[in-house]
Amino acid sequence: MSDNTDNQDDRTRLPSASILGKHSRDKKKLIPPIMGLQGIQMVSTIDSIVPEIIWVGVLLERYGLRSGIELASDILSCLWNHDRKQEWCRFSVILQNSATLHAVIDYEIMQKLALVFAPFKSVYSLDNIDWVNSEAEHSDYIKEIENAVGKYSDRYEQPYLIMLSTVVYSMGISGKVQFGPGTLPDIEAIVTNWGSPESQLAAAEVRAFSMAFFPQDRAEASEEWCRKFWQVNYKISGCDL
Repeated sequence: MSDNTDNQDDRTRLPSASILGKHSRDKKKLIPPIMGLQGIQMVSTIDSIVPEIIWVGVLLERYGLRSGIELASDILSCLWNHDRKQEWCRFSVILQNSATLHAVIDYEIMQKLALVFAPFKSVYSLDNIDWVNSEAEHSDYIKEIENAVGKYSDRYEQPYLIMLSTVVYSMGISGKVQFGPGTLPDIEAIVTNWGSPESQLAAAEVRAFSMAFFPQDRAEASEEWCRKFWQVNYKISGCDL
């Protein structure tokens, strides 16, 4: 058989067992180990997850990928080291706990976080974050939100997976979640080697992981925020509800 045929076979065959790790198979589906955790529910990425973590996407856009991941993980680690029971990655939870933010987060980091939350305060008319000043034009904030939503809302694309992986990474380094053998996604592959078999398996694991931490039975504040988020986005995009 020719070398060209051998190369073609290499491109089309399944990844090696070392990459598949402890995945199980259901017919043609690969089931990540994380899906074996109890309490996992299927939730809508668009309705339930994007509105709660899109602030991480805005942060990544403002501060850059590497610096943004470091900043977001610093913020979330501080909060989870203070109280691991709270779901600090949720925008709605941060809104309700401004006193805790000031108590556990350094002033310089709070100033950076305030810049991230400024577009939300302006675009969504949020009066309960008095620690945020809206210094730019309202139209500029709308563009910033529209850019983030457009870029970070597709659960199968790299930007969304990086945003979600930043949350997962923060959970791990803060001790919010203890990862067992074979359950830690290869987040580095998502960031630096997108499109590889390793990155695609890690992406599936991160998406599955999110099902465990964004259940349907959310608090009223979360439900209210998610509804408002999309109502305002439809309005500013010119779409009819």
